[in-house]
Amino acid sequence: AFLTARNVGFDLATVLLGWGWTEANGGKIKTEDIETTFGIEKLRAHGFKLKSHGAVWLQDYGILPAHAKAMPSAELQTAMLAQQAALLETYADTFSVWEAMNEPNVTNVVGLPRESVLNALEESAALIKETPALTSLVNGAHEGDFGRRFAVYTLDNTSLSDWNRTYFTYLSEAKSANALDNIDVIGLQYYPGFHFNRSFGGLQGPATTPSWFIDTLERYAKLGKPLHITECSLPSSYDKTWISGYWREPWTPQTQADYAEMIFTLAYANPDVHSISWWDVLDTKSSVTTGGLCDAQGNPKPVLERLAALIASWKKK
Repeated sequence: AFLTARNVGFDLATVLLGWGWTEANGGKIKTEDIETTFGIEKLRAHGFKLKSHGAVWLQDYGILPAHAKAMPSAELQTAMLAQQAALLETYADTFSVWEAMNEPNVTNVVGLPRESVLNALEESAALIKETPALTSLVNGAHEGDFGRRFAVYTLDNTSLSDWNRTYFTYLSEAKSANALDNIDVIGLQYYPGFHFNRSFGGLQGPATTPSWFIDTLERYAKLGKPLHITECSLPSSYDKTWISGYWREPWTPQTQADYAEMIFTLAYANPDVHSISWWDVLDTKSSVTTGGLCDAQGNPKPVLERLAALIASWKKK
């Protein structure tokens, strides 16, 4: 499936090197185990460039090791950055893009103080910049800003809690604190009408229009850094029990392809966007239900065929 995507023209593969799955325990990274799980060298052999994702991420699902959750804040921050440093020491020359932190504005299962999270982002980015050839990135959560402001602010525009921020607000505050000085790229997730699988709690969300996508790119470009659409996926089916949104009609393989073609075209047309990644390659265990480029048997879906033609047309120009 990955080779199919590579042959179509996708050339950047994301590898989720979660701390709990790659832990060095103060020693060396176990590259053999990581290779068995993630196939880093196999992806490179297929011609992919690589992006490291989720190494610094305050998330469940085994991404944070169990013992980390019991650590005091300062100890947790130190250990998390030590793990990041160990991964960089092992893989810095292997990757092209390295994420400093994922979802710092909303994901914090251990309740790390906001100041500590900001420090972790800043220090993680500084570690990455010790390898000049690496592009550093901060990534936003899939919620975007299409309603979060109404969930985390009161009607007089004061913060409802000390933690949650819209991604744009968070980045603006981080920029004012000089915490983005070593960040090269702003990452944005884009999941219109998502219905996540059961392992992610079956979360659902509204479908934003392509015009909303244009507005979002223009807004984040104001931060003065290039943009990567780090995650993009949408369903190719719509169950009658779902309450998530859809575009024009309940999702079908054809509608998925239509929407994807429009989004990729808009991203390609915007000089501030330097990459766009489709998140779900296969429908098997896809994060977005039926969000894959290929079905569960590995057969290309209309969305893959449409994007293949689109990428081929760009390469001819």
